[in-house]
Amino acid sequence: MKIEIDKKAEEFIQQSLKNSEKIPTLCVVKGGCAGTMLVLKLLEKDENNKIVIVNNLKIAIMDEVYLYTEDISISIRRGLSTEIVVFNNTATKKCRCGKSFSKL
Repeated sequence: MKIEIDKKAEEFIQQSLKNSEKIPTLCVVKGGCAGTMLVLKLLEKDENNKIVIVNNLKIAIMDEVYLYTEDISISIRRGLSTEIVVFNNTATKKCRCGKSFSKL
């Protein structure tokens, strides 16, 4: 699986991890305009999840993520709040903003 993370998102995640035992974990959730989203959550370490290192950041990947994509990019959006955004680069049907996709 290919995972790219931009520098600002990496720095934000590293800051969020200070004094935490949790690990950033890629998950699949129902939601968004197109029905399915990939999200990055800070969760307790689970031995069943595969761990990858992207730049200097350890990321866990839940098994179900592999059913939806082979290419992910992670970035940050700042506005009234800061949001980590995960894009499924292999999805052919996406919502307008690109955050959610259809599994068809």
